[in-house]
Amino acid sequence: ASLQCLGFTCERVMELDDAPEISTDTTDRMLTTIVDGIRATRPDNIRYAACRALYNSLPFTQKNMERKQERDTIMQTVCEATQSQDPRVRSAAFECIASIASEYYEKLADYIQTIFELTFNTIKNDEEDVAKGAMEFWS
Repeated sequence: ASLQCLGFTCERVMELDDAPEISTDTTDRMLTTIVDGIRATRPDNIRYAACRALYNSLPFTQKNMERKQERDTIMQTVCEATQSQDPRVRSAAFECIASIASEYYEKLADYIQTIFELTFNTIKNDEEDVAKGAMEFWS
């Protein structure tokens, strides 16, 4: 429930015309919690909520995406989520990857080969709804 609340809060703040500046410390703590929720050791319902929260928080993570170590952690965790047994988690993870590409494409060079392999295999072998999310990266 906390991850859902965090995701909805981020989504709501983005809709505000005069959205407040969120401190780097707050963003760091928020992102740490979200990424921890996406890890493979978490139950699928938590991973799904965390992927949705990440999707909604991406506009606030510019400083985090500037730092390679943090970017690596985010991308590794999201890419691992594309391999979940739960199609909702896989689909949400691909939505995150597409959104990351939209917001931070210039930062993705180190991950393009992995993203290509993940999306290609998903488009070729996965359920239609998940495959659509994988195709979204390339559009």
